[in-house]
Amino acid sequence: MITLQPEDRLIERHFTHPSYVWLDHRQLRYMLTRLSQVLETIHWPANPNVIRTLTQELVEPDGRHHRVISINPDLLRTGSHFTIVGFFAERRPDADQETLASRDKLLYDEMAGHTGLLSYSSLELTNGDYGNCIVFADELAKQRWNKSEVHAHAVREISPASYYTVRLYNGHLPASIMEAYKLTLTSVKYFDYRQEPMWRAVRQL
Repeated sequence: MITLQPEDRLIERHFTHPSYVWLDHRQLRYMLTRLSQVLETIHWPANPNVIRTLTQELVEPDGRHHRVISINPDLLRTGSHFTIVGFFAERRPDADQETLASRDKLLYDEMAGHTGLLSYSSLELTNGDYGNCIVFADELAKQRWNKSEVHAHAVREISPASYYTVRLYNGHLPASIMEAYKLTLTSVKYFDYRQEPMWRAVRQL
């Protein structure tokens, strides 16, 4: 895997431009802010020991779709120091939409069974692609999710057929969900599926 310095620019791989870090960071903070607003609408008594899942289909002021899945709203409201993963991809125009929808359903069905996976947000971007923000209770919870066979299959088989490029962020929120502005990104991995074998790089932030 290639290592990029913070300001390295690759003309032939526009999706790795450093400016995307700022843009994607802003989108992730927005998704966390919207998640906190959803949590404020939940009125049942907090009980972090009970896993409950709440899915809300939101419409942004400009009409964009925003799905927010809160897998453990109680822990999200009362916890802090979360591990964050961000996913931004350039979708292929010929991507099989049925395959993507089936993949998403399998992932959603499996999420509630993974201890420490707390929420999953999917925001339509202005160019029609989607950005995802996943909140984990801690780093161990993220590692357990990475070992999921459904998740591994999506990465191994579905992503190359569905996307041209991917930016995958690791970060942490050293505060509560209500303080999304404190989100810190620590690294971004780049995947370019337009060639075989795929091109990969990482940038520490």
